[in-house]
Amino acid sequence: MGIYAAGGEVMLDEVNISGVEMGVKVEKGTLKILEGTQIHFMGEYGVKLGSGVKSADLRGTTIRGDGSGGTGIYVMGGGTLEMTLDGVTVSGVQMGITMMSGALDVKERTTIDFEKNGWGIYMRDGVTSASLTGTSNYGKGKWVWDTCGGGDRDDDDVGWGND
Repeated sequence: MGIYAAGGEVMLDEVNISGVEMGVKVEKGTLKILEGTQIHFMGEYGVKLGSGVKSADLRGTTIRGDGSGGTGIYVMGGGTLEMTLDGVTVSGVQMGITMMSGALDVKERTTIDFEKNGWGIYMRDGVTSASLTGTSNYGKGKWVWDTCGGGDRDDDDVGWGND
């Protein structure tokens, strides 16, 4: 594992993590991953957030799997989690983002490139809202919204590269 945090405030700025099964795992608290950070993983998850994480802010970050499966970002999330992605590139994965609960805001310049008939973003019924603006989705698979329960979805200006 690259980085593990049981709690507190975690900030990564221009950090390179590679050759690991899991890049970053945070159980609770907050996570900021800033411009220039690169996470290259060979296992299940690039970034995994536990149910105690209240906020996650990823900007200008590259998350790359080895192409054998895996999930770029896996979010258990407490019901109040707020996650923002801006200028994030996720590739070499079967699942781009799996979000179990909380709110998701995917902004400009974010690209999700997935493989093996996976999903760009997979949201479960605990997700309260999702907003995608200026995002590109490439890959062989699906962009799944069906399991998002009762929340709001806004997908303005999304590039559907797999259509």
